[in-house]
Amino acid sequence: MVTAIKIDNYEGSADLLTFTVNPRVFDTQRTPFVDRRDFPYAFTFIGLTDLLKATQSTILTGYTTGATKLSDFRDISKQFIEPKLKKLYFSSDKFRIGIGTGCKDTNSGTRTNYVDYVASFFSPFGILFGDTQNSVAYNDNTDANDGNIFTPLEEITGSVTSGQTVSIVDGDGNGFTFVASGSGTFTFKLITLQSLGSGIQNAAFLVGSIGSTEQHLKVANDDKSMIIGLESGETMNDISINQTNITGAYKFRDGYSGD
Repeated sequence: MVTAIKIDNYEGSADLLTFTVNPRVFDTQRTPFVDRRDFPYAFTFIGLTDLLKATQSTILTGYTTGATKLSDFRDISKQFIEPKLKKLYFSSDKFRIGIGTGCKDTNSGTRTNYVDYVASFFSPFGILFGDTQNSVAYNDNTDANDGNIFTPLEEITGSVTSGQTVSIVDGDGNGFTFVASGSGTFTFKLITLQSLGSGIQNAAFLVGSIGSTEQHLKVANDDKSMIIGLESGETMNDISINQTNITGAYKFRDGYSGD
């Protein structure tokens, strides 16, 4: 491993942890959605969906050592058990968006100067995101998706007016529409954690809000998707965005199929 493994908050204040000792094993399983149905005397049915909706499960196996081994382990454990969206880096410029799903330590009488651990991480996206976030206009033709696969719009912000129908649709008909419940700054996010009360949070996808008021987004065309994004090499100008009653800023990161 050339670079140090890192993990940080995806939302809110930064809480960057750079591992003092890189994990000995960083194992990622990418699981595309495949719905297989076998029918007697007929062809097998195979249902598939976009790579973006595949999942990634990562296992990190490593250790901490030396005078700070206990505090170093506690720092790692905290990152993988607290209920926050995280960015997990294997390389310096690409990360997985997801959440830690556990961390265990093993204390051995023969390794008294070490704390061995296994930490796990889950991502609901089948892609990696570039560290640099591009913020461009709807017709920008300079900043392209420099990754090797499709990448979604991560965030959209713009001014809207109460009562107006707002729509953002690409040239293929993908996108969304809503009637603004108030005037102000509209913010669309690919993923965010929402509080349900009583300490319960929920990961929500494709969420739009004006201030703290969530908007009722609808797919712009029934036979299309709400997800807008760029194929490898494409710019915003290439996907022909049509925006109605909003002056938006569009944010995306390069998309990769691996480190």
